[in-house]
Amino acid sequence: FNTLVLVASLRDSEANAPVTSGFDRRQGRAHGRKPRPDVEGLRAATSSSVPIVERMHPEMDLAAARSAHDRLLATVQTMTELEAESPSRLSGWSRAHVLTHLARNADSHRWLIEGAIVGQVRTQYPTPGMREADIAAGGRRAIDELREDLNNACARLEAAWDAVPHDVWDCECVLGVGARPLHELPFRRLREVEVHHTD
Repeated sequence: FNTLVLVASLRDSEANAPVTSGFDRRQGRAHGRKPRPDVEGLRAATSSSVPIVERMHPEMDLAAARSAHDRLLATVQTMTELEAESPSRLSGWSRAHVLTHLARNADSHRWLIEGAIVGQVRTQYPTPGMREADIAAGGRRAIDELREDLNNACARLEAAWDAVPHDVWDCECVLGVGARPLHELPFRRLREVEVHHTD
């Protein structure tokens, strides 16, 4: 996907990029965008007496993920009952299963973020089989319910993003691949939405 490739490319080149002007679509004002520090440098600074001037903040990934939400919800807005019941490109999943997965994935990210804010290291799906059971149950719902669920889940996640203090983005959470820093979540959400949007 062009959006996903562009974001990944920008992430790789950002460390060497100069300060550029950007635009905050929510605040409606221009602002400077600074490159992220490298992870090893951040760890070294954390373990020393040198104060950390800037921590990791996924500003670009957040903006791209919000845009991906907007595109996804626009597609779902016009989806019919028959389209929701139809098989997706994923074996054994209808489009209703895909929409349910995207809603529950948003909720799982919010769960991780809310835990980090209060000092907890949470696991994305704390109960074994929780992810699969939720998707199976949600795949039997009508399109109106699916649409409302996804809209609300995306809105709740975006509100959670807005509530993250700057230094909390460096806290850890536990995903299926193991412990990861919270600042990776927006890009992971972007990838999830863009990949499944075509399913």
